[in-house]
Amino acid sequence: MKRRKTAGVWEPDADPMFFFAGLTYRANIFSHDPRVPALLAVNDIAQTGSPLKRSNTAWQQVLRSLDAGQPFFLDSGVFNLTNEHMRAHGITMDEALSLAPSEIDNFDWLFDTYVEILREISDQLWGYVEIDQGGMDNKEATRRRLQAAGLEPIPVYHPLNDGWEYFDTLASNYDRMCIGNLVQASPNIRDRIITTVTERLKDYPPTWTHFLGVTPSTVQWAQPMCSADSSSYSYGWRTPDGAKVQAMGNRRWSMPIGFRSELRSESDLPQDEWRKRYKRDAEVQIVDQHMSMMGMADWYEQMRNLGVPNY
Repeated sequence: MKRRKTAGVWEPDADPMFFFAGLTYRANIFSHDPRVPALLAVNDIAQTGSPLKRSNTAWQQVLRSLDAGQPFFLDSGVFNLTNEHMRAHGITMDEALSLAPSEIDNFDWLFDTYVEILREISDQLWGYVEIDQGGMDNKEATRRRLQAAGLEPIPVYHPLNDGWEYFDTLASNYDRMCIGNLVQASPNIRDRIITTVTERLKDYPPTWTHFLGVTPSTVQWAQPMCSADSSSYSYGWRTPDGAKVQAMGNRRWSMPIGFRSELRSESDLPQDEWRKRYKRDAEVQIVDQHMSMMGMADWYEQMRNLGVPNY
């Protein structure tokens, strides 16, 4: 059976990839670095219910990243929209996720904005995710709407809801698929999902599988992934002040000597100096996540491949 091709600039035989998720331009270290795959969602680019402003910083950063050749993965942002609906209506996340798209506040806005964005930049993206709201039937109906608009999103499989028959359907009919249910899963459930999926994929070797919201960990040494993304992994250098406060147990006093600057004091480094000092730390972090993703141990060779200076 011929597999349906998902849209995007990607190579099926490429090495495994890890996408830094979130507004990395805040640190301005690797915002437009072609070595560093990035993921953003619609809610990072546009405000819910409002028209897309092409003059805003996030949109301009997207265009600069694409022009620089940075691998760029776009998420629909439906998870954020469902969270907003949950809070507005006082329901649980499970209840919100089960709702049909027509029952979610601002879903029509999300669909229209997503289509608008994709029609402008889809040919430059590494890929983009379907709008996975409301269970299998609703996901398929929304996917058909996107396909009717001339788009080819990557379908999402939710192991805790969809059943393994649906996994087999997606794995045998599409060249790529995403795996959900991982962001809020407990560590043991997450490991079981990853292990089961990677084992079942052995029956579908051409299928590229992206794990949504998985920070590199030891499980990837045993179960190497095609690709994954995480916002928490880059948190420390996307929002350094927030990371320092969190490390202090949210107490605001001078940092221990091991830290490089005190929080909100006159001795805080200027932004340009901070970027210079922390760029090497972030480069080593990128090497580390590549190691975890690929299950490889040749650190120095990978450093050379990524262009990181040896220490």
